[in-house]
Amino acid sequence: MQQDHSHKDTRPLTVGLALRQLTMIKECGLHYKNAPVIIGINLCNQAEFIAQALHSALSQSLVDNSTAQIVILDDQSTDNWQAHCSTLLDHPSVTILGAFCGSPARARNQLLDYASTTTAHWVARLDG
Repeated sequence: MQQDHSHKDTRPLTVGLALRQLTMIKECGLHYKNAPVIIGINLCNQAEFIAQALHSALSQSLVDNSTAQIVILDDQSTDNWQAHCSTLLDHPSVTILGAFCGSPARARNQLLDYASTTTAHWVARLDG
């Protein structure tokens, strides 16, 4: 006699990889809101690298022709990273999100979850 070891999971399925608390700190300009590409930068206490990463993202031709939105996800930074790139953050393509992820992997997943709520079809990660 064979036993049935299958298990039916009755929990409802949820969409999302991270589902962490996410707050909108700065939203991009209307011209970039429906961009098909998101350039995602997640950071936690990386003030010395963010200006270079943001400058690199802003110099992409996709940003120049409004095809890409830049999304920065700040995972509880305490190093005042905004002071290192304040003028770059004023660019209309930049969106800034705040989250409580706790690890780089969870922050990347949160970024992908955010992207799934937009009209973007592609996510390009830019790691510091």
